[in-house]
Amino acid sequence: MLSKVNFLKIAVLLICCSISNENILANTGNTNPPDSLKLINKVTASNLIDLAMKMLVDGRNKDAINSFKEASNLDPENWRPYFYISKGHYNLYNYGYALDYAKKALLTDSAHVDKEIYYMLGQDYHRLNKLDSALINYKMALEKLSSLQAKDLHLELRISQCEFAIESNSKAETLKRTPVLNINSGYNDYGGMLTNDGQELYFTSRRNTSTGGQMNPDDQEYFEDIYRAVYNAETKSWDSITNDLKNFNSEAFDALTYISKDGKFGLMTINKEVLETNETNSSDLFYIEKNKKGRWSSPSTIDGKNVNTSYFEGSATMTEDRKTIYFVSDRNAERKHSDIYVVQEIDGDWGEAKLLPENINSIGRETTPFITPDGQYLFFSSDGFVGMGGLDIYVSQKLENDQWSEPVNLGGTINSVNNDTHFYYYPELNKAMISSTTLTGQKGSLDIFEIDMTGFTLPVKK
Repeated sequence: MLSKVNFLKIAVLLICCSISNENILANTGNTNPPDSLKLINKVTASNLIDLAMKMLVDGRNKDAINSFKEASNLDPENWRPYFYISKGHYNLYNYGYALDYAKKALLTDSAHVDKEIYYMLGQDYHRLNKLDSALINYKMALEKLSSLQAKDLHLELRISQCEFAIESNSKAETLKRTPVLNINSGYNDYGGMLTNDGQELYFTSRRNTSTGGQMNPDDQEYFEDIYRAVYNAETKSWDSITNDLKNFNSEAFDALTYISKDGKFGLMTINKEVLETNETNSSDLFYIEKNKKGRWSSPSTIDGKNVNTSYFEGSATMTEDRKTIYFVSDRNAERKHSDIYVVQEIDGDWGEAKLLPENINSIGRETTPFITPDGQYLFFSSDGFVGMGGLDIYVSQKLENDQWSEPVNLGGTINSVNNDTHFYYYPELNKAMISSTTLTGQKGSLDIFEIDMTGFTLPVKK
């Protein structure tokens, strides 16, 4: 929602514009807007665009889109509102709308529109799996943008990713995944994890039944909650879906990122900054465990040297012996995006968190790691390597001296051209779980999928 200050600013601008319009039309006796009215509309639109851009930077995409639309109504010959509406929709996974508005920005004023528009068109086509069109626009962006802009946008990498996806599609690789029945809600659902021999499913959702029913004012989505579902063998679907899980959920951000095979131990990411309770630095790592009576404990902070910091920490995963945790942090955000760290238990205490090698942590984003129970294979998502596009799933094998093999992309049978995250592999069940974008018409949302892993072999190269 709009803040009171921004709402008042916009209201004042529109009222002034309305009064000026009425005075001009009354004085001229003309029902057609004269040049002076057109100028007033342009100034008002410019002010609206400035306010909306601040909303966009703050992640308030929905508010920003509405303000940009108001600006475009006042000044329909201005390319800027359409350009930024496209960015807002892209951030919301509404790739069809993003493409429509990017095209409109280009058609409105092709001579003056920001040349980044070609990169945006490339991204939109890429996410929509229209790879030939994506490649054409990426290459046009490379031609029209400065070398510094091209580097900042990783254009060479995007072109390589597009070519990789085209090659994968030419091999007739098809996704072996199906949406998880009764789980996906139309809101963002992700992080599906199996336990108890695949009979129980935990996942995270930002649906309207979250605890407290409040929206995060920053991104205007409901806060995260953890949900549990039970498999119904008769209907072959999931039911008994609930977030009424004692000690799991608060009115802020709560996500379960690891649960043991026996369902008795788990790792969580919790962020309670919005509650102003000082319980978390930002997003912090916690653990939970069941007692002998089968009741979950309250979350406890994972203590250790530089594990939880004032930066984002999340997406923790653990080896079966509970001696090693891998997690994600953006503490190096000044230099690059989020990276994967490892911390080990020594004599009952957690040691110092260490950054994984550069062949794992790219210049892009690394996120949602999953370590196999024996600690030998690390699956993770990244957009910093050549892949299908967006975040792809990669796997690396642990070598000697804490080194890791070069990450291998799991290919077009697992990855799509959109963000693929939260990969959990269950070889004993011949299944994996993954989260990815579902496109419905012009819009999209994150959903949980099950992958048939029958015959899968780990494609690791040393």
